[in-house]
Amino acid sequence: ASMFVQLLSPIKSECLTLLLNYNFLFQYSEVSDAVPLQAGRYNVPPGQPGGPSVVQYTTVSVPIEPPKDHIIWSLFSFVHLNPCCLGLAALIHSIKARDRKAVGDLDGARHYGSTARILNIVSSILAAVGVLLFIITFTVTVAGHRY
Repeated sequence: ASMFVQLLSPIKSECLTLLLNYNFLFQYSEVSDAVPLQAGRYNVPPGQPGGPSVVQYTTVSVPIEPPKDHIIWSLFSFVHLNPCCLGLAALIHSIKARDRKAVGDLDGARHYGSTARILNIVSSILAAVGVLLFIITFTVTVAGHRY
């Protein structure tokens, strides 16, 4: 039994070292993935061919883009293109998205931001259709009075 423990002791210490290195890298990076390139325990002195070597890690940090709140578009929709009060609803959702982003709730901010985007799209389409109908009606009316 003691021989079995002596055989497992180096393996346990190597695994513990790898685990501690992985936890250290994961703890001190925003989004990282540590991948060991070489690891192992050999009965050869360090530095010799086939012997233990330094474990190398590659840390990849991926920046996370903050969610968009579309506040400028919502202000424009509220001030200029406010059919059916959709601009006001978009502005309220944009402000809620900005508040959620400030608190750190990125999922809530994405939800409110996407709702504000949809409301802005619908508001812009309705306003464009309204302006187009006004132009067509105005030109038909003016052309009808000339003849």
